Amino acid sequence: MARQTVIHLVDDVDGEPADETVRLELDRRGYEIDLSRENAARLRAQLEPWIAAARRTSGRRRRSR
Repeated sequence: MARQTVIHLVDDVDGEPADETVRLELDRRGYEIDLSRENAARLRAQLEPWIAAARRTSGRRRRSR
């Protein structure tokens, strides 16, 4: 007997079907949120002025010794 597992993402904001998982980091805390294309676009548009003014990091964390 075969088994198939299906995962349906649900938009964490409005409960509609989600299309992607968006990962964010702020104050050294990581977050993930599942969003529809429309809500992901809204989030990116709202963050754009802040991101444009920010400095980009390499994304790699260095361990302090």
